[in-house]
Amino acid sequence: MVENQPLEETIRFVQYCTDKIMHIAMDDDRGVSKMCVFVDLRNVGDHCLDKTALGNMLDLMQNYFPERLGTAILWRPPWIFWLAWKLIHNFIPKETRRRMCFAYKQKDVGKFMDPAFVPQSFGGGGTADDDILVPIEEA
Repeated sequence: MVENQPLEETIRFVQYCTDKIMHIAMDDDRGVSKMCVFVDLRNVGDHCLDKTALGNMLDLMQNYFPERLGTAILWRPPWIFWLAWKLIHNFIPKETRRRMCFAYKQKDVGKFMDPAFVPQSFGGGGTADDDILVPIEEA
């Protein structure tokens, strides 16, 4: 785990990863223009959250990639996420709120994506092997 990472570097990293994903996965000619993001939050707690960086990443996604997110599945988020969501959801555009899914059971994930594309190690009822994952450096 990297501590005290400069905010600007974190934002650049998130933008780099997002740009790579867009380049690889998005194909407007084939009708692939939105992505489904699966975020495994089982072991995330307040102790490892950088609220400023998280806010900046959400701003980045909303301001620079607003039409690329189909759904964000938050897999088994800790209670602090649900509490924070209740506090801020009225300030988030309705269309963005509609795309957020708090998933606690496999059937919740299955509503939005095929479990065959979720690695088993992520949880969420995924059935894919971990070799489906591609390191960002090799993408």
